[in-house]
Amino acid sequence: MNSIQTRYVQTCKELGIHPNKHIRDKLFAVSSPTDITSIDVSVTMISSKGFTALISLLPLLPNLTSLNVSANNVSAEAVSEAIPIWKAQPALTSINLASNHIPMAGQPLYEFVKKCNRITKLDIENTAIRPMFARLIDIWLRKNNGESITKESIDANKGLAQDLDVGQDVKDREAPGGDESFTFGDKEIEPNSDKDALDVTLSPRLYQMKRTEAVSNEVITAEALDNFVPRVVPKSDEDKKWAYRVFESHPLFAHLEDYELGVVVDALEGVGPKNEGEELSSPGHDTYFLIRTGSVVTAQGTLKAGDGFGDRSLLHEAPLDGQCTIGSTPTILYALDREHYQCIVQKSCKKKREQYVNFLKGISFLKNMGYHELVQLADALKGCQFADGEKLISYGEEGTWFYIIREGSVKVLGRDETGDVATAKEVCTFTVGACVGELEFINSHKCVADVIAQGFVRAAKMHKHHFEMCMGPVKDFLKEIAEKDEQYSYYRQKIK
Repeated sequence: MNSIQTRYVQTCKELGIHPNKHIRDKLFAVSSPTDITSIDVSVTMISSKGFTALISLLPLLPNLTSLNVSANNVSAEAVSEAIPIWKAQPALTSINLASNHIPMAGQPLYEFVKKCNRITKLDIENTAIRPMFARLIDIWLRKNNGESITKESIDANKGLAQDLDVGQDVKDREAPGGDESFTFGDKEIEPNSDKDALDVTLSPRLYQMKRTEAVSNEVITAEALDNFVPRVVPKSDEDKKWAYRVFESHPLFAHLEDYELGVVVDALEGVGPKNEGEELSSPGHDTYFLIRTGSVVTAQGTLKAGDGFGDRSLLHEAPLDGQCTIGSTPTILYALDREHYQCIVQKSCKKKREQYVNFLKGISFLKNMGYHELVQLADALKGCQFADGEKLISYGEEGTWFYIIREGSVKVLGRDETGDVATAKEVCTFTVGACVGELEFINSHKCVADVIAQGFVRAAKMHKHHFEMCMGPVKDFLKEIAEKDEQYSYYRQKIK
């Protein structure tokens, strides 16, 4: 094991993470740290801790010129901590941070490229960095590349050229203390000022743009949330079941667990009966209405039993769209106010996050994930349940969901090389804490087995689009399990 690999493994151990196999293999391949001139770990999902471990090696790599860490779930905080190390790298000229969500890294990156003129390339595409800082970074990068920043040269950035009234050349000169300043149009930008940004003239085109309507909402404090007790309004069992079925498919309620939907149903307050022609209003602009019987005439048309209106009122203060009039006699409605909805939803999210994080901490293959990574994973999971014999995954289909078993067990039915269902036989079972469906995502192939519930099963599922973002830090570990564990022998045989 060479010195750089020893340093990497030791740093990973200190951070409590597994060494990334992709990085470790690359380090084995070099005889001397001076041989490394570029590092490309794009889309390996090393996460913030893995990124920190990698960056700690840079002082040992004096000839490094290019670093690509795109799409690695790196945080803005980790990037900010890496900047002093990048500044000290004598040969580093190119850094790729694309597809990492680092919205708060704009200002430190701008200061970095401004003061470190050997940086000629910094890719920040799809990072959510504020446009103002992205434009400033672009200007200083082109200056670092020796360009004269004129209107003609800035035309390459069409959005900037159209939105800004660009005047004379950008002129750079040495400022006291060695810092640089430049002018943009007739405005001079001084370093270390309170406003290290561009004062520009907006074109008339921008004044004609219609502004988005602003929305606001009351802040619910943690104390208020803890002290909130939802009301319980008596209803018949028939009405409860009816409201439950309606909310199950409503986008504002469908994400709630069964018992949480029950809390919403209990909080519904009866309105009416109302007679035809009566006007319906929400004085506080904070009420959602659900029609139990009868009809209501709105600006969007006539709504009947099972329809609801006032959805926006549950999210923020919003008056009903136009006049709402009772369309038939008698009409009975149920009403839910914004305070109840938001407190129920926020308590649900808080409770679900705590439950999932505590559950995930006990799963062996996730033990090296940090708290914030577990929280991110918990927020991406959605609860689901299956009856005995119901399929979680079907043979031959494109895998869409990855599952972690929370309660119960599942059996895996494999097939021979013909794929005939008649050849299906049980090859293994998985129980609480195990995951299924992940290998289809990792190795990009169709499902090679049926996964079926044995008795009642409760699971947490994650869509494949979120898998790379949230499970990247343990992807290599999952692959190692599949390569060695006896339970995966059928799988290894199928993908040969």
